Amino acid sequence: NIEPNTRAYNAVIESHARSQDVEEAEAILDHLILVSTEDFSLSPDEFSFRSVIAAWTRSRRRDAGRRAVAVLDKYLNFVPDAKASKPFASIIEWFSKRRDQPDSAMMAETLLDRMLALYEQNGHHPMVPLLYACINVINAHAASRQQNSGKSGERVYSKYSKMLSSQKHDVSRLRQNVIVSNAVISALASSGERNASERAESILNELVASRTANADSYQGVIIAWAKSRRSGKAQHAYRILHRMIDDFQGGNRNCRPTAQVYTAVINAAAFSNGDRKEEREAFEIATNTLNELYNCTYCDTNSAAMGTFIKACGRLEIPTDILLENSIEETFREACRLGIVDHFVLTQMYWSCSDGLYKKLFGELIPGDGPEKVKIDTLVSIPEEWRRNVREAKA
Repeated sequence: NIEPNTRAYNAVIESHARSQDVEEAEAILDHLILVSTEDFSLSPDEFSFRSVIAAWTRSRRRDAGRRAVAVLDKYLNFVPDAKASKPFASIIEWFSKRRDQPDSAMMAETLLDRMLALYEQNGHHPMVPLLYACINVINAHAASRQQNSGKSGERVYSKYSKMLSSQKHDVSRLRQNVIVSNAVISALASSGERNASERAESILNELVASRTANADSYQGVIIAWAKSRRSGKAQHAYRILHRMIDDFQGGNRNCRPTAQVYTAVINAAAFSNGDRKEEREAFEIATNTLNELYNCTYCDTNSAAMGTFIKACGRLEIPTDILLENSIEETFREACRLGIVDHFVLTQMYWSCSDGLYKKLFGELIPGDGPEKVKIDTLVSIPEEWRRNVREAKA
């Protein structure tokens, strides 16, 4: 008779795991754990536990994350001096993607804390939290839209920074990384917290000082200012754009300005909510930013920037309505010339144009003779020349 060994059990566990019969895979693991109490020569190894954990993290079941944590607990009870960080990281990644569960970000951070505790307790080099595990926890807080998500991101960043400065154990696997900093900036940008924009800019200042800032760093801070409730946010966003340009021209090739960054500045201007003076200044910033994008040698104008500028014209109140209408018309005609009139541009034209201007620009495309605007919902309704460079139109 051939007695089954651990490798044979693992083959069966992996077979069930890959066929998404995770319940059966875990049942076999539990049986193997039970058998090992009587026969020390037959016991689960790291592969046994990792196969079941990985299967749960691939599962679409709502409780899959918690089931994976339960298997992780069995693993740590069975192997008290466990040295593998990947099971932790894979479960953290699962929770970081579950926006439908309000506590997913905290579950991810709790797992990170457990990794840190094991690392501090045992000093196992392989148990150093993987860089992407830290990033996933911060991103989970950013995506959670929970109160204080920005502070939560900063808290995780503080743990990460403390670990980097630790002299107790070898942390050579980790290093100061701009992606972690950018994740915190993103968390702050989406948090809506008081002074989130200033806190995000403080992180940017550190990155600039260390010459590690990149385009995402600058764009994240601009978005943070755009989402803030502070007065003068358009001016701040415009200032950050020019810091980015100066940094790029000074030799930092990782912060090449993009059309998305220019668009973010225009969006900050579009949502400026202050007195007439501030809105007039915001309109001037939006106009200057779009003109600078037209003349930019680093990137090309796109429909998002032009549509956002049209939105700004529709939202901002300035004394001269004629100036707004001229700006809308000029921008739309330029979009037509470039062949980038897409659904976004058409939608912003519908909401931002006066009835008269809308009829002037789209009159021949609108059925009927009434004065009211009729929204154009399909790109095939407009001349092909206007949409020739739009990907969705080509599709």
